Amino acid sequence: MSQINKLSIEGEEFALSNGLLNVIAESEHTMLTLQKYFYIISIVFMIFALLQLFSYINATITDSKKEIGILRSLGTKKMDIAKIYIFQGLIVTIISYVFALVLCYLFSNFENNMIFNSYYTVRIFDLHLVGITWQSALIMIVFILIVTILSSLKVVRKLTKLKPVDLINDK
Repeated sequence: MSQINKLSIEGEEFALSNGLLNVIAESEHTMLTLQKYFYIISIVFMIFALLQLFSYINATITDSKKEIGILRSLGTKKMDIAKIYIFQGLIVTIISYVFALVLCYLFSNFENNMIFNSYYTVRIFDLHLVGITWQSALIMIVFILIVTILSSLKVVRKLTKLKPVDLINDK
């Protein structure tokens, strides 16, 4: 004879057999394993996105050689030029970050509902397989800001070392 355990959900008690408890334990294990894979995939996408951000900022500033040369010939300080491009990068980055955060939130809710509705007929657990925590959002914005500032400084520093005439003539 199987042992019966009780589960209390919102004040109502349910009797569970060992077989059902095993199914629940296996399901929870599967969900936690999938969650780990989603974290790994998220980290890979984050690294890819940061490399794309670096590449975008590098290309944008490099395409502005002529403008940087004109600013330098008018006597603009190197740090002021750096501030212009850092600010430009931060605006694009923050707008993209907010947009991506909203899309990730909507996608994660959709994905969680799809997985649980197809996997469980009765929703016993409120697990979130895919989701965004405030910690992950904070880590992302810190990395994004660091990459934006460092990549902007790197490219602007390289370009401001050149003579304004060479920048204007695109040499």
